[in-house]
Amino acid sequence: MAQLFTLMFGKSKKRMKPIMIDVLHKVENYRDQRERCKGSKASHGWHAIVPAENDAVVWRKNNSCQWTNYDFSGPRVIR
Repeated sequence: MAQLFTLMFGKSKKRMKPIMIDVLHKVENYRDQRERCKGSKASHGWHAIVPAENDAVVWRKNNSCQWTNYDFSGPRVIR
């Protein structure tokens, strides 16, 4: 199995949290795309790539989109 890496993100270098664990080229691509978004919160912070633990599995944080529980008409969708 290929070596896994962890993509860390935080508003300060001391308080970084993991947002993705995957192979190096995928982590680098995701970091570069986040840094290119001019208006997003992801471009206003620090990214770091560190080697993952030996028992790590491929993982990515779900997008916290404001439209998660909404349909196109606006009100909250309850099912």
